[in-house]
Amino acid sequence: MAKLARDVDVIQGAKDSSGDLENLKAYIRLTQDVGKPFSVLAGNDGAILTCLKEGGAGGIAGRANLYPKSLASIYNSFVAGDIAQAEKLQDAVATLQRVFRFGNPNTVIKKAVAMLGYPVGDCRRPFNYLCDEGIAELQAVLKENAEKGLC
Repeated sequence: MAKLARDVDVIQGAKDSSGDLENLKAYIRLTQDVGKPFSVLAGNDGAILTCLKEGGAGGIAGRANLYPKSLASIYNSFVAGDIAQAEKLQDAVATLQRVFRFGNPNTVIKKAVAMLGYPVGDCRRPFNYLCDEGIAELQAVLKENAEKGLC
């Protein structure tokens, strides 16, 4: 990563979607002094605040399709120095994770967006299915998040 960041001019940053926080931290650490601006972004929505705390630039968040203001507020709260609020928001958006065991995360996000009233359509087959139990859990999470004021 450091070699690519340093030696390839057109590479300006990297997104780590591994879900491995130590991997994310290593990317940040190894690219901080490459001699040019280089951004590391969390591709796992649950790692945005960790990324920021470690010196990363933020995240590319699938859950922002559901809660754009809340996801942006993780970053905004961090930049403003309100770490407690950033942690609260990071924890709040994590509830969707419990639905991912029922299907592809992209399917869950698209189903959730549709349930919120935006007819975005399904993922392509074979990733378009979410079982009845998954739908019920998703409805519960959306209700819970609405009660928390996520938006």
